[in-house]
Amino acid sequence: MQPKQKLFEDITRKGSKTFYSVSLFFPKEIRHDVFLLYAFTRTADDLVDAIPPNTQKFQEYKQLTGSALDGNTVDHPVVDAFGELVRRKSINKNLVWDYFTALDMDVDGRKYRSYQNLEVYMYGVAETIGLMMAKIMEVPEESYQSARLLGKAFQLINIIRDIDEDEKAGRVYIPQDDLRRFGLTSVREGKAQEQKMKELIRFELERFFEANKEAKKGLRFLPRNYRVPIATASDVFQFVGKKIYDDPMIVFRTKVKPSVIQILLTVFRNAVFLGE
Repeated sequence: MQPKQKLFEDITRKGSKTFYSVSLFFPKEIRHDVFLLYAFTRTADDLVDAIPPNTQKFQEYKQLTGSALDGNTVDHPVVDAFGELVRRKSINKNLVWDYFTALDMDVDGRKYRSYQNLEVYMYGVAETIGLMMAKIMEVPEESYQSARLLGKAFQLINIIRDIDEDEKAGRVYIPQDDLRRFGLTSVREGKAQEQKMKELIRFELERFFEANKEAKKGLRFLPRNYRVPIATASDVFQFVGKKIYDDPMIVFRTKVKPSVIQILLTVFRNAVFLGE
């Protein structure tokens, strides 16, 4: 394995064992690009997720990316490789800038009044990644809406799963309208009013379940060797969603993750049942 490839794989493994485990089942010819995409976004996310956000380095990262997208060498292993990936796969540069715009919202500590407001953020931070993945896989445009929905579903489950962690970091992604719908003024208040918080979390989970269900309809547009890892990612997050639905307050006790065994069993099941 080349040093850069190992770097991208190591960043992915460190950033998300779930995504790393699932990505190992992509065909070899695109696996490197999948790890690279994750490494690029993870590097940006880590700068924004620092407490406080490393705003200066994040702005520098954006500037390096802009230069790399213009075809320049910037002496950053991840950014240089990502710039080459965008050109090679004909990825729309606007997707990259929409992604950064969403991260700017995180830097600003923005709260979201309504679910419609949150959807703007989710498009930038997650649906764009789904569309970039579609370009990496070179799948037909008919699958793009499903790619967006899958990115949205993954972001929704992350928002729900990380609700306590985010609140402690001063970030609230649950729409303010939704909090009020269930008689709450804040996530912190919800910890003390368990019944209301449970109802709120299950309400948000229904949005995840719906997006995830609709996204899986796009599997029919994918070759079988792509369907297995994509379906597995969808299924393991469905497992996370169901576990939280059964015990909503678990999000305040632990970070719910699928086990490696759960992932492998899901891969095996999809490999058997997702035929040509």
